[in-house]
Amino acid sequence: MTNKVSYNNLFKLLIDKGLKKKDFAKLCNLSAPTMAKLSKNEYVSMDVLVRICTEFQ
Repeated sequence: MTNKVSYNNLFKLLIDKGLKKKDFAKLCNLSAPTMAKLSKNEYVSMDVLVRICTEFQ
């Protein structure tokens, strides 16, 4: 059983809001390795998800 994660909707939201990944990372205080994980659809910590959700409500 393999669980797959996708952040495509997140990146679509960034496009809709006119945010570049660099600006998004700064806004949510995300590191370069975390951004790489998001871009590769890899798992990130719950803390990262909470920061993203808090920023975008």
